[in-house]
Amino acid sequence: MLYHPVKSRTSNETLRALGIERYRVATSDGTLIDVWYAPGDSLTFLLCHGNAGSNDDRLDQMRV
Repeated sequence: MLYHPVKSRTSNETLRALGIERYRVATSDGTLIDVWYAPGDSLTFLLCHGNAGSNDDRLDQMRV
């Protein structure tokens, strides 16, 4: 398989301290997607980490 889920998970307290909000979004087939949102002043940035790792592995890219 190409997708290898990672078990690590950044705590909600750590995310809040960085100004990041975590949401769980359900798709039409019931799949839950973990979404992180960092509100900004004027830009929207969409980070798609691909088929390896998770948002937790890209935390340094979320810091603005």
